[in-house]
Amino acid sequence: MTEHDHAESGARIVRLLAIARGLEDEGQYNVARLFRATAWGEGVRATVDRPRLSTDLLDQMDAAITDLRDSGRADVAEAMTEALAAVRDGGIPTLETTPLTFTCRSCGEVILNEAPVVCPICRARRLTFEPTATVWYSAPMTPAEILGAMEANVEDIQAMTDGVRESRADEGAWPARAILEHLLGCERVLVGRALRMLEEDEPQFVPVDPNDIGVDEGDGAVIPVAALVEDLLQERLATVAQFAEIAPAEWLRAGTHPEFGRMTVTQQLAYLVRHEQWHLAELEARCREARQP
Repeated sequence: MTEHDHAESGARIVRLLAIARGLEDEGQYNVARLFRATAWGEGVRATVDRPRLSTDLLDQMDAAITDLRDSGRADVAEAMTEALAAVRDGGIPTLETTPLTFTCRSCGEVILNEAPVVCPICRARRLTFEPTATVWYSAPMTPAEILGAMEANVEDIQAMTDGVRESRADEGAWPARAILEHLLGCERVLVGRALRMLEEDEPQFVPVDPNDIGVDEGDGAVIPVAALVEDLLQERLATVAQFAEIAPAEWLRAGTHPEFGRMTVTQQLAYLVRHEQWHLAELEARCREARQP
């Protein structure tokens, strides 16, 4: 996308958000929702091609921080600078090292650490400030929705991997075999955390770099695609059977993660199925390529 295209998308997003806010002022909340959702979608489309750590993400962050500092947002720029230093060192910033963020829905002021009683810019009160979640994967789902998605996801994976040629399963920027290894590794890590919540009172978890989550057989042997899918299927069926039997109160048991804070069993397993679906489009594309002669 060119700079001109980005400028057009930016102008479109601002127009849509302005309309949404005007509609909210008039009490037309359901119409406003349509415009606000479209603004968000426009932003997603405009950032499909995005920087990564393997390309120019750090440089882009530096430039954005400089721009914020020059525009008078020294507090936010400083918090970003500290987080960026941790990323450059190969670490994962946690809730202890990065401040909570709150955005005033009235004027857009961003406040760190704790929402104020009164907005220092527009005088809106505390409840006008919207907290920003660390990760959207753990947004609310019901246990029935989670269990249904667990089964549907693995059925989807079985269908899309059917006919994959082993000789082509390691092709692509992120090949089919590597994606499957990641999904199987996540099943073990995230379900393992949920089980600890059932067995322990408020367990404390250790952060794991998502890029390091995979399957380690120890001997370095290549695991066939069919074996990875079968392992995921069997472990998922066991997971569904186990969690289908727990009492409603047990879904609310929790543990604490240094990146995400306190998470319930429900949130942890919602994270699992949403994260899984996030990767399925890419897995489908790699499998389609790996079925070719």
